This record gives sequence, structure tokens and C-alpha cells, in this order.
Amino acid sequence: MASTKSISRRRLLAVGGTALAGLLTATAWRELQAQRGAVFIARNQRYDGDLRRTIEDGLVAAGVEIGQLKEKLVLLKPNLVEPSRSIPHMTTHPAVIVAAAEVFRRHGAQVVVGEAPGHLRDTDVALLESGWGMPCGMQSFDSWT
Repeated sequence: MASTKSISRRRLLAVGGTALAGLLTATAWRELQAQRGAVFIARNQRYDGDLRRTIEDGLVAAGVEIGQLKEKLVLLKPNLVEPSRSIPHMTTHPAVIVAAAEVFRRHGAQVVVGEAPGHLRDTDVALLESGWGMPCGMQSFDSWT
């Protein structure tokens, strides 16, 4: 006759499986936490502030070795998804891209800006509405300096 304190094989497997799943989840969570990248938050920043310094500080905080930028090709994508002058926060401010280009170029990188607007399919209109207003024929920041 079985004791009322005994545990069935099914219950033992269920409890053991749950414990193993918990152990595996905890291990995976610790590994994910160890792999997280650095996060840099710039407080009180303004578009008319020293964005170059902020971007450079952010790169260093994220583990980018500034000296290794020399002769690299850097693509900056402004994210002109749905630009509108009435809601300028919907797209990357031109000052941020210009500052980023200046930082990368100062450290010897070649900079290219590439974009394919998400919702507004006319790139010229997207450039104008976002505040970029890039004149026809200008293809790079090189012609801006």
C-alpha cells in the first residue's frame, strides 16, 4: 500500500522540470545582462549646444576606440521617416547629423549620409520638410565645408 506522503513519478518530473527551467532562465538572464552594451545618456543637451562633444563622449562611453576610426567608412542615417516642419521631433535634427559627421571626420573617417524615407516617398520633399533643405546636386557633407 502506498504511503500518503509519497510523490508520483509525474509530479516528480513536473517539479524537476520546473526547477530546471528556472535554473536555465536565471543562467540565460545573467548572460544577457553581462552582454548588455554601454548606455550613454546626455542630459540637458540642446541642438545649439556642443553636440560634437556629446557625440564623442557617447562613442567613448559605448566602447568605441576613437583612434580606430581613421580610414573607416561611416554611414549616418538620419531617419527621415515622416518629416514635418510642424512636428520637428519626428526626425533627426540636422545639427545632430552635422555634428556626428564632424566628429567622425575629425578622427579620419570618411562620412556618407544615406536615407530612404519611410512614409514620405519623395526624398526631396522629405529633405525640405525635415529642415535639411539640401540643394540639388549636393551629395555629401564635403561640399558643405
